[in-house]
Amino acid sequence: MRTTVNLESEVERLICHLSARKKLSQFINECIKEHFRNEEKRCLENKLALAYRRTNKEGEEIGEKFGPIEIEGWPEW
Repeated sequence: MRTTVNLESEVERLICHLSARKKLSQFINECIKEHFRNEEKRCLENKLALAYRRTNKEGEEIGEKFGPIEIEGWPEW
């Protein structure tokens, strides 16, 4: 796919230094891939945090339903 990207002059200057050894297309592709990897990682972290909070809350509710186990009276072999 071909597309036109308009860069601010300051950004263009920075990219020229960063991508001196690479083609600009390759540099932009790597940046976009990294962006999507970071977005996917952030989404996964949010899902895991939500699942952890939900599980923790369910664990507290289960703990309230059951009392301590009485072990007196059992033979010790």
